[in-house]
Amino acid sequence: METNSRIANIFSEIASLLEIADGNIFKIRAYRKASDLIEVLETDIADMSAGDLTAIKGIGKEMAAKIEEFLETGNVEYRERLLADVGSGALDMLSLRGVGPKTLRLFLNAGIDTVDEIERRLKQDTGAVKGLGEKKAASVLDAVRFYKSNLSSHRLDKAALAAREICAEIERIDGVCEVREAGCLRRMTETVSEIEILVSFGFPLDWRGLLKNLSSLSCAESVVEAESGYPMAAKAVFKNRITEIDTFVYGTSPEDFVCNLARLTGSGAHLKRLELLPREKNPRMYESEESFYESLGIPFIVPEIREDT
Repeated sequence: METNSRIANIFSEIASLLEIADGNIFKIRAYRKASDLIEVLETDIADMSAGDLTAIKGIGKEMAAKIEEFLETGNVEYRERLLADVGSGALDMLSLRGVGPKTLRLFLNAGIDTVDEIERRLKQDTGAVKGLGEKKAASVLDAVRFYKSNLSSHRLDKAALAAREICAEIERIDGVCEVREAGCLRRMTETVSEIEILVSFGFPLDWRGLLKNLSSLSCAESVVEAESGYPMAAKAVFKNRITEIDTFVYGTSPEDFVCNLARLTGSGAHLKRLELLPREKNPRMYESEESFYESLGIPFIVPEIREDT
């Protein structure tokens, strides 16, 4: 649930910001514990009363008040105060792989308060930051390069959570037969640049009817038809209220569902490899992806390794 995930993330950030500021260790642990509890909570926190929240072991009145503040305003003022104290670039720096509060404190003590400044200073001199060894400095530079190459990408867990909510709404449309996540989300890559969802549909639904139904979903902000590039699948750009991640919904017939699922799951390099393989003269309806790969004369390849990089 997106609301739970966002609140859990805010509490985790508060814990990290407190740690950077050398705050009370018990308070830090309390916020981390609350973050973990909320992340796995099976109930949507937006539907819970203050009494329900404080009934959860590890969520006291202070944290319950902050949850209610977020639900009412979309913000937690305490987090903003802590962030102002350490600098607005702190959270971006913390998102670097291998950079935790202790390492971040070294950068702040050296007058470094942005990711760009980390890169500039360490490129000039890997020994520029007191307490940061050259090996660690090289590792941080690698993390900066990875961070910058994925600025338009999102964490897999965040994208998966949003996709599940969108799929659940689409499944309730009359005439929808099957709904599956595809693309890099289904390959479970470390980061996700977009959400791709494949939908098969039949009577009484056609593509126009599906577009109309998608537009009326509570999670939909707008739905616009787009060029597909797939002969057996139509495509729509689905702007939603759950996440800012670009979302694409593909529509296909039940007969072509498996074939399109395989095509939409593999990376570009994987699909190019498949195109070089001999095909059956008479394409058929595939019962499973295993049968699709069998028709190409190769063993089944699980989605997670359909990269071919």
